[in-house]
Amino acid sequence: MEGEQDHPISLSPSADTKQSIPPLVYTPLDPTRLATRLFELFPGSRDDVLSGSLRTVDLKTNPDYDAVSYVWGDPRPCFDLVIDGQLLQIGESLGKALIAMRQHYESRILWVDAICINQQDVAERGHQVRLMANIFSAAQTVRVWLDVHVDLESPAIQATQRLKLWTGKDLAKLFPRDSRWHAARQPDILIRDRSREFWDPLYRIFEAPYWERVWTQQELFRARNLEFHFPTGVLGPGPLLVFEEAACHAHLDSQGHRDNANQARTAPYFPRRYGCALFSSLYTGFVVGRRGAKKDHHDRPMLLPLFLKTAHLKTKDPRDRVFGILGLAHDCRGRNAITADYGCTLVETYSKVAIHYFQTHASLDFLCYEDSSRLWHVHACHATCSHEPSLPTWLPSPEKYSQLMTGSPLAAARHATGTGINTIRNLNIKIRDHVSLFVRGVHCDTLTAVVPEERIVETTSILKWRGALERAYNLQRNGTSTPSTGTTWTDPSFYLLLEYWAPVIKEWTASCGKPNPTTHEFAQMIMHFLLTVEQGGSPILTLDDFSVKAQLFSWNIPDHAEVDIHTAQVLASCLIGSVFVYTQRRRLGTMQLCNQVCPGRPGDEVWVLFGCSMPMILRPKRTGEAMGYWVIGPADIPGLMNGEACQGLEPDGSPGPEYEGSEPVEIELI
Repeated sequence: MEGEQDHPISLSPSADTKQSIPPLVYTPLDPTRLATRLFELFPGSRDDVLSGSLRTVDLKTNPDYDAVSYVWGDPRPCFDLVIDGQLLQIGESLGKALIAMRQHYESRILWVDAICINQQDVAERGHQVRLMANIFSAAQTVRVWLDVHVDLESPAIQATQRLKLWTGKDLAKLFPRDSRWHAARQPDILIRDRSREFWDPLYRIFEAPYWERVWTQQELFRARNLEFHFPTGVLGPGPLLVFEEAACHAHLDSQGHRDNANQARTAPYFPRRYGCALFSSLYTGFVVGRRGAKKDHHDRPMLLPLFLKTAHLKTKDPRDRVFGILGLAHDCRGRNAITADYGCTLVETYSKVAIHYFQTHASLDFLCYEDSSRLWHVHACHATCSHEPSLPTWLPSPEKYSQLMTGSPLAAARHATGTGINTIRNLNIKIRDHVSLFVRGVHCDTLTAVVPEERIVETTSILKWRGALERAYNLQRNGTSTPSTGTTWTDPSFYLLLEYWAPVIKEWTASCGKPNPTTHEFAQMIMHFLLTVEQGGSPILTLDDFSVKAQLFSWNIPDHAEVDIHTAQVLASCLIGSVFVYTQRRRLGTMQLCNQVCPGRPGDEVWVLFGCSMPMILRPKRTGEAMGYWVIGPADIPGLMNGEACQGLEPDGSPGPEYEGSEPVEIELI
């Protein structure tokens, strides 16, 4: 079948005929209705010119049609499409898709964005984008075009009927039309029972550019039925769903979540960025995106986290990082909906996400994200930034490769209340020209030191991390990083510096059925663990060796150290990517970062902003007469994590008679 691709294709009218065909002229759509166009693809043989007809429909009438999901690819016109006697030139990717989907004897009614939307009409594009979720969820079938040459009868694809799944997920319920395929399954093998080369046809499918596309997420996960079209034929969703589910678990195996380390190391590697970028698996994406989530709010996809997760996805227009996920966000419906408007600039579009978060959740927690680029590059944490950031520093954006700290189960923000959103009522913000964000808050402290000079990373050794913590301990205790006489890292009080992580440790150990340690026991665990690493004959271990993804019990560590290892796992996950910060008022905390950038430097200020769950590190920046602030990022600082800075403030944020802090003021974030 694959050899057919070398057969010459004639898909253009003759030169004389082509000159006599006028270009396609669209009839305007009524923006007040759920109006769209449907394309009837006329039947034909392989060598026939692509042709069809357009008609306008109202989605309220429930018309029958299929929707096409594909990658635009190179936009240069390569194929001629004759529509109602008029000519529309389309790109190579769509041309190949229509050839694959065209039937020999019957027309096929399709919705195709490049055909059914007048791409030259900005207002119409915005109107149709707002209907996109409805269009794909109402389609009889979503037809996916994957320009990947694979043998659909290969042993690998046949073997998916034998793959065991670690979970009890009923994949057959997702697509009833595929139930016969699932009913024929006889699972008796694991994915690691076959070589990486054996599964190559399926890996190549998931390595296609299609899976890295922003619009793919909404188009797939709102589908009622799916069919995947290849140059070599058509495949139902069953084999891909089963393989992706099994391969993802094999990937976790290789990261050490199974007991047999030797088998785990031989498991085929499955890149997590393929298949599903916004959810843990395709199955989860279909359940959440199409049928809705569980009542637990942690399972409900929200606009801001989805928006930030598009960092790994590709799009020609970055505004589509917002518009392309609107149909998946559960907090972006009804009166909370955002309007897709291609007349807005990039900054205006991104600021809509921040404004939406504030209006929906009455919170400034969109500031609490980790940032791997921060849009400036430095060689050391005390270096001077070489240029101004290209986007406002308060503005969350996927370009910063951001991740909400408050969305991580291991983040201190889950246990912090900051000012406490319940503390300050009638919370208000102002945005000027989509560039400046005006907020109220309290200046609490100023950074005087950052330890170590480079951030703590996955490859930082346990003992080097211990040394950095010791330096930070001496800063707090003596005002200098030089150890004082008689002070050693074996002092249990040394580990009480990490007391504010204790709630995280306790939550995790309780969920695993482990003993719930007291603060003193927690300190003793860490001390004993480090002694075990240094004296137990173990190799030099890194934080990554004891992160949550590490293989347990594969080193020469005594069995009685099990609780210590579990404790260190959680602690390592909290510290990876962080640095210690020390302040004028002798506070010690940490800042999380994802890259070798400036996490903070002496002179940066510590603020508690009304409505923000975590203390924020801000950098004063004077522009003429005005003083503004760059947002450096959130910090975990004991003594400021639970509303201490706002004790004595009235509900409206004004100082009460017992308030002892600095005067609350309005500041400009730029």
